Amino acid sequence: MIRCFLDNQEVASPQGLDYLQFKKVRHRTFWGFTYRQLGFVDGLNSLDFAEPRTVDYLRAVYARHGVLGQTRFRIESDSEGTLYDGWINYSQSQRNPGRFAVALRDDQATAQLESQSVLQYALAVRETIALAGRPLDGPANLTLDALRAVVSTSLAQPRALAHSLPVMPVSDKEQPVAGRLVTGSDPLARTPCYINETPGPLTVSLRGSFSVNPQASAGGLVTYRLRVGGVTQPLAQLSLADLAGSGSVKTVAIDRTLTVPPGESLYLEAVTDAELSRYVFTYSAVRLALERVEASPPSVALGLSVRAALIDLIGQLTDHRLRVQVEGLDDLFLTNGACLRGVPRPLLVSLRSLFEGLNGLFNLQLDCQGGTVFIRPKAHLWTKGQRSAVNRVTGFIERPNLELIPSEIRLGFQQGAAANLISGLEVHTARVYGGEVTTERNPLDITSALIGSSSRIEQQRRKQFEASGGGSTRNDADDEALFVICTAGLDPAGHYRPAGLTGIDHLAGLIDAPTTYNLRITPRRCLERWRWLLTGSGRLRLVSSELRAEVSSRYATEAALLSENQAVIDQARTIPDAWLVKAAQTMAEFHSLRDWVGLADGRVGLLMEATWRYSDSGPTTDLLLWDVPPPPGVAPLTHSLL
Repeated sequence: MIRCFLDNQEVASPQGLDYLQFKKVRHRTFWGFTYRQLGFVDGLNSLDFAEPRTVDYLRAVYARHGVLGQTRFRIESDSEGTLYDGWINYSQSQRNPGRFAVALRDDQATAQLESQSVLQYALAVRETIALAGRPLDGPANLTLDALRAVVSTSLAQPRALAHSLPVMPVSDKEQPVAGRLVTGSDPLARTPCYINETPGPLTVSLRGSFSVNPQASAGGLVTYRLRVGGVTQPLAQLSLADLAGSGSVKTVAIDRTLTVPPGESLYLEAVTDAELSRYVFTYSAVRLALERVEASPPSVALGLSVRAALIDLIGQLTDHRLRVQVEGLDDLFLTNGACLRGVPRPLLVSLRSLFEGLNGLFNLQLDCQGGTVFIRPKAHLWTKGQRSAVNRVTGFIERPNLELIPSEIRLGFQQGAAANLISGLEVHTARVYGGEVTTERNPLDITSALIGSSSRIEQQRRKQFEASGGGSTRNDADDEALFVICTAGLDPAGHYRPAGLTGIDHLAGLIDAPTTYNLRITPRRCLERWRWLLTGSGRLRLVSSELRAEVSSRYATEAALLSENQAVIDQARTIPDAWLVKAAQTMAEFHSLRDWVGLADGRVGLLMEATWRYSDSGPTTDLLLWDVPPPPGVAPLTHSLL
């Protein structure tokens, strides 16, 4: 016998109960069930209550609370127990004389989680992170001007001689340091290697070495020096007499810092103290780096750990009716542009946008179970996902699952570095990879709207030190933009500490690596967290990248180096399918369906959708299951494990 209850009071069964359908839907973004208890009558979209006592009760609730009314609805079976336990959806009600028609929904907190997920909330900032200064330009690499590697002259009358070193930028298209690098050398005309064309003085360092084989018509000393205006810094002195005829090559090391006033030039030159009529200097192995030396003060920025931000956000969104459990997102700090420049302002964020930003970096799932919202990596589904079985299959169709076979994958960060001299060396930008399946265009965009760029964080942070950069009355274009920073515990003052090189045992290709942020969430590492799920794409090739450098890194826990611009990533191509299953099920069996569904033939699929209804052949469930590859190191599920 079937009985119905409103708020634990038994009522007459509504009309349409025989046509009632139930639906479960796995959210394609959250990858969890935000809807589990949807109930409706196809075509009518409602159950129709006609018993006067029940109609009066529903009308009274609606009169007091409107669409916010809370009325629990249960269906009980003497033989099977609870068949359905959900809530009246007053927002889809219809009121006629003597009748009250309704649809059914999940509890209010669960329904709010989905319906309000796109609404922005203001999260009060109460935690802090300590940030040090880092360069916004990089070392300019100088090399030998091969066409002028031999500097020679011959004079009728001996005199003291001088020349500049034949150096040039490695690339005339790259100018990573403020000012101008001189691209054409003329040693005998004493060409400078650098000119300060900025409005203020710049302190620069020159580091590296060069080799020289000097031959001259007489002895004496040759002095290598740096010169700015009338100020010189000696580097080394070589004895021409000792080197005469020996053919030996001498190496000169350079490590100097000096200030170049605006409009002035920096010279790297050789000067003799003896009068010479002839000399030949042959240069080789020039490896020099010219870099601006900056003194940017440290600062402390307000924000929230990502865990605290998610807990606060879901608490506001659901009126604190749901608990929140966050896994796999430790050591992450969230702040905004205003807080970075020293102006405390709340973080404005929606659950949907924050989850999507983190999901692109970590491949996450958000699921709601028994009054708790779980946010954790999708890989946890294989170890913590709930399991169920369907044994009376009456129909089965297989088809390719194009959602797991993207033709191209766009990942990384939507917003890369701001315009600066090293923006082309910024790791935290976007990448596009192409797959083997090219007969269908099926792009997947999992780029993150969070900002992880080291230079972008530093550029925003420095604004507080500018004459017009601070103050709560001034707005900045990036004030509401969200920035993410990987952390490594707290410093003695209780501030979060940026992770830097914590755990890294190899790193190459970065500017000022010790102050680089977010090595745990470089685009290549984001791809590694997603790659196991997207093996349907097969071999991946790098189609485009905003990074203009070869950057590689490895954490001590990783087996191999990861190259940020690796041209080809080999992986075995799988063929993921979607299964359309029709099964005979009671209402109670339908409501017991969980994450994984095992079939009698041994297959196990991830439940994406399920709809239960009465049909001519009896109670029937239509299921959409995905054949999903397991994460690395996890054995595929089998029916025997359910």
